This record gives sequence, C-alpha cells and structure tokens, in this order.
Amino acid sequence: MVKIGTIFAGYRIEGVLGRGGMGVVYLAEQPELGRRVAIKVIAPALASDPDYLERFKRESRLAAAIEHPNAIPIYEAGVADEDTPYLVMRYVEGEDLSSLLRHEGRLDRRRAAAIVDQIAGALDEAHARGLVHRDVKPANVIVESRRGTEHAYLTDFGLTREVDASGGPTATGRWVGTIDYASPEQIKGKPVDARCDVYALGCLLYTTLTGHPPFEREEDVAKLYAHVSEPPPAPSELADEVTDELDVVVERAMAKEPDDRYPSAGDLGRAALSAATGAPVSQPEHSVATGEAAPVTQPAEPTPTKPSEPPPTEPASTVAGEPPTAAPPPTEPSREPPPPTRPEQPRPSRAGARRRRLSALGAMLAVGAAVAIGIIVLGGGGGSPSSSATNGGGNKTQASSGKKGGKNGGGGGPAKQVDGIRFAEFTKASAFTVNAPKGWQPTATEAPLSGQGISLTVRLSPDQTMNVQVLKGTAAPPAQVASTTADQRTSEGASVVSVTATTENGNQASLLTYVHDEPAGHGLSDMGPVYVSNYFFDDSGFLWRTRAAVETGVKDGKKISLDLATEMADTLKPTT
Repeated sequence: MVKIGTIFAGYRIEGVLGRGGMGVVYLAEQPELGRRVAIKVIAPALASDPDYLERFKRESRLAAAIEHPNAIPIYEAGVADEDTPYLVMRYVEGEDLSSLLRHEGRLDRRRAAAIVDQIAGALDEAHARGLVHRDVKPANVIVESRRGTEHAYLTDFGLTREVDASGGPTATGRWVGTIDYASPEQIKGKPVDARCDVYALGCLLYTTLTGHPPFEREEDVAKLYAHVSEPPPAPSELADEVTDELDVVVERAMAKEPDDRYPSAGDLGRAALSAATGAPVSQPEHSVATGEAAPVTQPAEPTPTKPSEPPPTEPASTVAGEPPTAAPPPTEPSREPPPPTRPEQPRPSRAGARRRRLSALGAMLAVGAAVAIGIIVLGGGGGSPSSSATNGGGNKTQASSGKKGGKNGGGGGPAKQVDGIRFAEFTKASAFTVNAPKGWQPTATEAPLSGQGISLTVRLSPDQTMNVQVLKGTAAPPAQVASTTADQRTSEGASVVSVTATTENGNQASLLTYVHDEPAGHGLSDMGPVYVSNYFFDDSGFLWRTRAAVETGVKDGKKISLDLATEMADTLKPTT
C-alpha cells in the first residue's frame, strides 16, 4: 500500500479514493502542474502474474489512445519499482452510477437512455481500436453534473482479466469481473468480442430502468445459470413507465447468442434513445469493431448425448466469500444444469448450513459442464478515478454532498422500514440515540472493550442471521481507521474488501465493506460467512462506527447489510 503524503511515480499521494480486487485508487497531485489526478495501483497478486502484466502494458497503450468525451482519459501508465503497475487518469468529481441508483432507486427512461447512449459512444471508440472492456457495470460509470446536465464517463479500460479463449480459465484460475453483467460467452469460457460489452450494456440499461440487476438470485451459481439459460427479463415488469419498445431493446441487447445482439454498442445506445423518446434512429446498424474486438465465430456446442452420472464431489475450498473449485466435468453433457432450487426446511445449525451451502454449490458446478467457470472474484474494478470506489456499488464522492445530514436530520426520527425490517428509536444508551431494528435482542449495551477506550452496543435479529453494532471511541481520522481496519481484515482472510470516502451528517466519513467469517463474541454465536458494512465518522469529538453483518445465505444479504449500516449512520445522534 502506498503511504499518504509520499511521492509515488512523481505524484504526491493525498488520500485513498477506493479499493477493490484489482487494486487501490489514490487521489494525488502532479506537483509540476498543480493538477489533481487519480492513480490506480494494481494489486500485487495481479502484478506478479507475467501474463497479466504483459496484457496490462499492451491494453494500457490502447486505452491511452482512446480520445472520446465519455471515456476517462489516461495520462500515463507505467511500472514503479519494477513490480508495481499503475495508471494515472483524470480525476472526475462525480458519482458512480451504482451509488446514484442506490440513492434514487432507478432513473426515468429518458435519463437512463441518455447515459447508456453516452457510454455506448465510448465503447464504440474502444472497439474501433480493437479493445474490449469486459467489465461494463454501473460502478465503472461516473456521472458528473455539468451546468444542469449529466455527463457520463466510462472507466477501467484494459484492466479486467479475460477468460482464456481456449475454453478454460487463465493460468491463475481467476477471472476478475462482475457476475451481474457477465455475458454467456464469458461465463462459458468462449472467445469474446465487442458484443460481450453490448450484452453488459444491455444489463446496465435494465439496471438503470429498474434499480435492480437483471438476474437477482440468492446464489452466484443461480445468476450464472440465468445469464446462460434464462430469457432476458422485461424491465417493464418492475417499472411501469418503461415502454414495450424499451423491453424489446433490452431483450435484443441481452440475447444469448452474440449474433442476435446489436452489432455495436452505438446501435444499442441509439435504439435505447429512440425507444425512450420516440425519435427515429439516426443511422443504420453496423459494427465498428476491429482487431481483437471484431466479431468472432463461436465454437459449436458439443452434440448432446446422455452422460454417465458424475461421482459425488466435495468442494475444494471453503474459504468465506469464494465459490469452491468445480470438479472435472462429465464428457458429452446432455443438457444445461437445472435451475438451482432451495427446498423449504427447518433452519439448520450455522456450521451445518454453511457446509450444505458449499456442498450444494460444488455439486451444481460439477453438473454444469456446459458452463466453464473459473473462480470468480466478485465486485472487481478496484475503484474508479472519481472519489467514489467502484468495487461493486460505489458511494457518494467527497465533492458531492454525501447523505446530506441523514434521512432524519441525524438522530432518532420516526419509525420506518428498511428491506422489510422495522426500525424504532433506540434510547437505552447514554451516549447516543439511533434508529435500530425493532424487536432485535440487545446482547451488549455500551460494553467497554478492554484497554481500547471503545464502547460497544450490539443487537441481534430474532433468527440470529443478522446483527448491528454501534462503537464509540476516541477521536481519530475516519479514513485512517477504516484503512487500518481494512488491512487487518484482509490479513485475517476477508474478501471483497473495499473502502470508500463519503460523508455522514456533514462530517467526513469512510465506508468499509467486506465478506468474512463472523466470530463468536459480545453475546453472539459464530455466524459463519457474512456480508459486513461499516461507516466510520467523527461527531462531537468522538469516532463513531455503525456496523451491520448479514449471513451470506440471506437473500439480498449484501444490500441489507449496507442499508442497515446506512440507516443507523444517518440517524445516530451523540447525546454527550
């Protein structure tokens, strides 16, 4: 990790903008010009891979040649200290699209189509230069307000790891990307071209129109199955204002076969604008892709015959947040795997439930021989050149106004619901009030943590799948504490670790999210793998932390974790 205040590659590092699976994005200043820039430093695990490093150098040169008003300009690319690749990009004071959607729910059809059309233009420029993005998603789109209009930028060109065109994962066995926007050919390990970006852009259009990704499923393997086998969902089913014409655009953009999609991203953007506004399409459809982005012929599927039953397999990995390694596939599969189902049954023990979830996932991957799946590193991207992270969700930027003092002006407020969970004002603590889940069991109230100068308040959900916490400590810079905590959790084996700068009630704040095994303590039992969201912020001379943990087996657990922590941060009010 690059230290704040030091000089890196000739740039003075001022702070961390975001971090993720692909590296860390820093805010920096170019001393000679007095210009602020964003520097993405690639993660050591990727930097140590010679194949990735060579591709990074090659595609960085291609990305730097992209000159388009909707593509983040790359100023410089290089390798510092012989083993640390980095990119220097324009710093954009905007908000990533995933954060915008989280705050607003969804966008009206004209606004959504306008953003998609702008991003489509940037993709066409990249495809014309032979570059495939491979990771188009809301977190990689930065939206900046310019004199009352919105200007969208696409970032992270040339930084995603591809799946080997030979049909298997790369040598390291990892594919850094995002399942919610992955094309069928990416999931199957087939060759990809510009049309995999068209598919992802179609998914992004669906998300902007509805506020939800196209295939929301409880398990990752179910999402993979849906992208490969299920018909595209119609956005009008979730948003009444979406027209039939927009349904048709999404359906074609997300076609399973690349030949059935729009020939270019620009064609998709123009079709979306036409469907949203009623204006005619401005030009005939055509592909602009060249080189490695040009359309490729997909290999034929094997002739289906009845396979022999595969032997039972045990998952090779039980690390929290990582799917197990797939068993070798049976030869000549007869059909795609059936959609995963989850029978209703009494709640098992936590350890048993975790083993059963992993075993079921391993078995599903073994049956799914038609889907060549590497180990997926969720929420890639590793931060964008804006001051919000792009690790699968993003947040308000420092230049933006954060959450504008909270939903209830900070502290208490009327009872409400978040994801079906009722909230009520919690007044049993002496140092603060806060809106907390109603009816949850208090396991600790302002309990001192030995020798740390911290008090801890904990509440546990009735079914023991979720808990929320409030910590009060001595004043300290939130960004520094969040960064230190992130490093500690990473060393303990946490995955999908992300830190983002934001604000809470007008105060500087940091959001830390990760997945780890929740240990026993403070009246809690061992919960196994959980999604964790933490807000760190200063208020009234103290450092506060609101934290929410939700078991990964809970439907929409990641979103619920973030919403719980956000509601408590928005409403926490110190009383001392």
